[in-house]
Amino acid sequence: MTERTRTEREWEFVTLDGEVVATYDGVEEKLAEAADATATFLGRVLTVRELLDPPETDRRGPGYLLVVLTHGQSQHLTRVLDSFCAHVTPEPTEVLVWVDGPDREDAAYDAVCGRGWDFTLAGGFDQQGFCAAVGEAWDEAAATDYDYVFWLENDFVFVRDVDLSNIARVLEAEPQLAQMALYRQSVNADERAAGGYLRQHAAAYTERTTYVGSTSYRWMETTRNWTTNPSLFRRSVAAENPWPVAEHCEGVFGFQVRERHPETKFGIWGVGRVDVEHIGERDGTGTGY
Repeated sequence: MTERTRTEREWEFVTLDGEVVATYDGVEEKLAEAADATATFLGRVLTVRELLDPPETDRRGPGYLLVVLTHGQSQHLTRVLDSFCAHVTPEPTEVLVWVDGPDREDAAYDAVCGRGWDFTLAGGFDQQGFCAAVGEAWDEAAATDYDYVFWLENDFVFVRDVDLSNIARVLEAEPQLAQMALYRQSVNADERAAGGYLRQHAAAYTERTTYVGSTSYRWMETTRNWTTNPSLFRRSVAAENPWPVAEHCEGVFGFQVRERHPETKFGIWGVGRVDVEHIGERDGTGTGY
């Protein structure tokens, strides 16, 4: 039996019948004669040839950029990223951590490092405020060539498993959707009294079911607003729609997108089961958090 053991970023060694026969650069040469031998990797039986040169059709999910916006609350960031790693699949292709403030070289790095990610820390040394920081991170994301962007701020934790591949399938099947956001818990008295913000504004949301092959996915559709809550969206949305650096930018952006493209809708994943919990506060003006 052949098996591969990996470190965070690359293969550490390859064994053949329990004996180490190759490290890093010597893998292909040493195992050329055993290319049709089988191995177990991620719970699947593959040939060594497939391990060395996996077929393009074997992708685990969409290529996506994870954008994490933080403003120095490192205790929150570590908790947020721990929950992301525990509940979200597939792993991001690359991670951009945008730090709005002076914390970029210390706490933010410590929270991200060691997770096996290809990541970049960026941002300004002086805190600019929510809307300005979102705008700069937005521009960085728009300039990449990934299929999707997953947006995450450092005040949300994941409480249920989320497969972004499934969300991407719905976005592909529903071109009118600008984003698919995850559902958060009630955060104020009015939402709690109504049984959640979907019920509080029930007339603004329509339950939808999308079929991809024989699999169905349920979600809620609205024209009400874009949200910077955790969500998956096509990178092209960022490339085609600049972020407004203005007061109440989150709401303004949604209005601007629908002015440009009146057919645009926004989605909420599932039908009211909480995926993420908000653990911070933001003042809504665009300058504070």
